[in-house]
Amino acid sequence: MTSSYDRPRSSTSRRAARTVTVQVAALTVAAVVVAVGLAASSGTSAAKLTTINVTARDTGFTLSKKTAPLGAVRFVVKNVGAKPHGFTIAGKRTPTLVKGKTARLNVTFTKIGKSPYSSTVKADTARGFKGTFTLTKPPATSAGNVTAGKTVFVANCGTCHVLKAAGTRGTIGPNLDAKVHPYAATVTIVTNGKSGTAMPPFKGTLTSKQIQDVAAFVADSTS
Repeated sequence: MTSSYDRPRSSTSRRAARTVTVQVAALTVAAVVVAVGLAASSGTSAAKLTTINVTARDTGFTLSKKTAPLGAVRFVVKNVGAKPHGFTIAGKRTPTLVKGKTARLNVTFTKIGKSPYSSTVKADTARGFKGTFTLTKPPATSAGNVTAGKTVFVANCGTCHVLKAAGTRGTIGPNLDAKVHPYAATVTIVTNGKSGTAMPPFKGTLTSKQIQDVAAFVADSTS
């Protein structure tokens, strides 16, 4: 005798099963799309880019702003003059642009202060096609406490590193005053150490809060 479990399913049951399978697959795809979208959105917000519009005329350059926070800057250069002009800053340059043409320069600045710009056309520089663009200290974006971080740095890092703001003259590790040390990158290095160097991991020595504090101090002192 055939039991109820041995009977083949009806076509209606098979269609219902296929419908459920399709719905589950659709929901899975939707979840992946949402996750990818959120990741892309997060990445975009993290990589902040300042855009500066540069207008080249036959009398000189006009910049929409002559200052920007330290970091990535995009210069959008458009020639509205009758003569050809080009733009150069921080070792990067546009091609020579004829009237109505536009070019873009992406520059990552690592030092606060003034960065000179000029024209790539020799005849322009003689007529004063030049100026200075100023990089300012970026706004604080860290979760750490700078004041507390100084104490942590002196106690744990000063014997290895030179850092003027801490008054330390360590001789084992690199001179931290030599370049900018962003907060997020510093948290990673202090937490995990740096392979191939004398920099050890501090995740077992310092608390997460102490690591955030010392990273905030280093980032603030070198920006």
